[in-house]
Amino acid sequence: MRKALLTDLTIIGYEIVLEGKDIKLRYRGEGDPPENAQALIAELRNCKVEAIAILANQLDWSDHTKELIKWFKNAELPTEPFQVGRHKTISDPMKYYVVLAYDVEVGPTGSRARYGVLENDLQELMDKVFMSEALVTSL
Repeated sequence: MRKALLTDLTIIGYEIVLEGKDIKLRYRGEGDPPENAQALIAELRNCKVEAIAILANQLDWSDHTKELIKWFKNAELPTEPFQVGRHKTISDPMKYYVVLAYDVEVGPTGSRARYGVLENDLQELMDKVFMSEALVTSL
């Protein structure tokens, strides 16, 4: 893969996002993409595997998120509906955990991880579990 390919796409106005094993391109420039855009996109398609490896190495979980994921994978989680924070009620905990597990599987380039939503959800869940445990042990 040509070293400057990803940079060239960014310079002409494309946002490049890795979502699992897919590369998403979104044109953020004004008007229509420049004439050379299709040639650059075709070039990217031809070296997709290498581009994914490069993009994947640019992002990694933060240390804090790694700890939250480790906790999530080993925690004894509530099975009954519960409230997280002031405005979020989890009515189907098992479905919620499947979504969280999927987001973890997609990795740090997934949309919920990239924007901090996954980390926030895991932190709120951890806080809720520890708060519940503290109430039980204090009785």
